[in-house]
Amino acid sequence: MTYDDLPDPQDHPAIHRHALACWQAFHAAAVTPDAADSLRRARSISPAVLASILRPLPACERRPVAFGVFLRAGGKWRTVDQAVFLAEFMDAPTLVERRLLEAAASGTLPLPRRLPLTLDEFPSRIWQRAVASARPSRLVTAAHLAVRAMIQLYRQHEDDTGLADLMPLQLPSGDLPPFLDLLALPPPSCRKLKARVIERIIHEIRADRYGMCQFDTRSHSAWMQSGSDVSGDHIAAVVDDAIRCMKLSLTRGKGIEMFHTRRLGKLLFRLGCRRMARQCARVVGGRPSRFRWHHQPIPAAGHARIRKAITRSDSDPDGWLTDPALAASAMCVPLWLADATARLDALAALFRRAAECPWIFPRLQHVYQWHLALAGQFDVLREIEQLAPELAAGLSGRFAEGASNA
Repeated sequence: MTYDDLPDPQDHPAIHRHALACWQAFHAAAVTPDAADSLRRARSISPAVLASILRPLPACERRPVAFGVFLRAGGKWRTVDQAVFLAEFMDAPTLVERRLLEAAASGTLPLPRRLPLTLDEFPSRIWQRAVASARPSRLVTAAHLAVRAMIQLYRQHEDDTGLADLMPLQLPSGDLPPFLDLLALPPPSCRKLKARVIERIIHEIRADRYGMCQFDTRSHSAWMQSGSDVSGDHIAAVVDDAIRCMKLSLTRGKGIEMFHTRRLGKLLFRLGCRRMARQCARVVGGRPSRFRWHHQPIPAAGHARIRKAITRSDSDPDGWLTDPALAASAMCVPLWLADATARLDALAALFRRAAECPWIFPRLQHVYQWHLALAGQFDVLREIEQLAPELAAGLSGRFAEGASNA
């Protein structure tokens, strides 16, 4: 795709359609039920199958993942398979990269005993920071983290069958639907728009579009009321649910209680109840980092920590506005929603680059709608709703315009 093929920077409906098309094309080509499992078991999967999984990836994500796959499995391949794989995915390696690849090919490169915790979710971000360090050990670690990151990205969307899967209201795996961030994270000054999102959600619930249990309702309430005067009561209800589920899990073993313990632990981590979240994780046999609970948007109280983490890894404090793999990460969602500033130019520029990072659309399309509403672009919101009604997030032109005139 050339620059001339991209939509006009001010044509927001066309930009939205472009990013959606990039996501749909990528998903159709790359996301299969076996992709994540094949990458996880790379040492027992044939080079040809692994290559077929890597080819549809965007170039910036493909190289670090391919590097990690080779470090994991290349030592078990035939010499000819090694040569073919490296020629396709690791052309023109740097001196440090070449030495590491040669060591992996000969089977003399040990695997890291333990991978560190990282806030970065995308292989390209992990790799960029490792390359900047110029340390061989850092590159090895980053390569393995890149494979793990891609496995997680695949797993998040491997069961998606339509656009509605990008914005579920159910909590099948403990996740809250992204559009609830539009209620929990924006500042109090946006209460009218928040009210319209709530109105839309209630409308959908009354239309019986969603099946919800008591845990769903309390979880939604706790997150939506995060930071408000009544948030303590809502969080306390979730804590009580978690304690009850943990007790039943320990008594009965595996079952629905284990399922609810895990999902409530993830929510408590998001709400800042880290100690209780760790207890839930131990009951279900792990720790928050193993379950990737740290890759979640968090309430306003954590904005300073998030900002510090981002500026510590980037020389430009506003770099998160221009790097697709950073802008689309969960730790940047609170920054997009932290004030009432309409950042349409930055979002439009990112969405025009969706071919580089297809996850721009599922990660930020609800944020894009929020900023369109802030800018008063109600005609655009109506066009977007016609394009994909199931993704309207309560910010269709009818609902949002009503909020602005309230």
